[in-house]
Amino acid sequence: MRRSPARSLRLAALGLPLLGAAGCGLLDLGAGVDGGGGGYVGYGKPTLQATANGVHFGPATPDAGSALRISNALDGSGRVVQSTVTLSAVAASVGASCFFMGTRDGANGVAPVGAASYVVSSASPGATADGTITPSGTESMVVPDATLTCSGSACDGGALVIQVLDSAHAEGYFASYLADTLGRGTVQAVCSFYLPVVVN
Repeated sequence: MRRSPARSLRLAALGLPLLGAAGCGLLDLGAGVDGGGGGYVGYGKPTLQATANGVHFGPATPDAGSALRISNALDGSGRVVQSTVTLSAVAASVGASCFFMGTRDGANGVAPVGAASYVVSSASPGATADGTITPSGTESMVVPDATLTCSGSACDGGALVIQVLDSAHAEGYFASYLADTLGRGTVQAVCSFYLPVVVN
């Protein structure tokens, strides 16, 4: 399959500038805000768009099995003591995929993952602070010509924003500074999504 030059992320050609402090402005990125003051504007149907240093792959229809999954663990009294969210989405038609997994913990109870903005922070001894989420494993975005990842404290300052969450779907984005696995530098990455949601 031939790739359109405009759709292919040329990391070397972009020069891969090392970006500033992780997290700067990441909560302001995402699928859409109506410039006329009308508020959030979503895709309106299942969608994945991966953006690396301003180069867009999508929006495209995500492959079957793509979803946002939320799993809550309860203690004996029914309080949520751990809430885990997993974003796993592939849009093969544009050669893009995104993966994020994060956890909120609290032995005395914790607010479960919901429609909210979370700053990614690996430094959360004990209970996860309000407005934060701890990365679990390796977060990644794959686009043509590049695999971009972070793990642990390298993900700090990223953002998971869930703008809409109901029983059927979730809308939002994951944004972070991710490292190219071939050592070509750090990329500002944003995965915007409208996906089926699974909660258990």
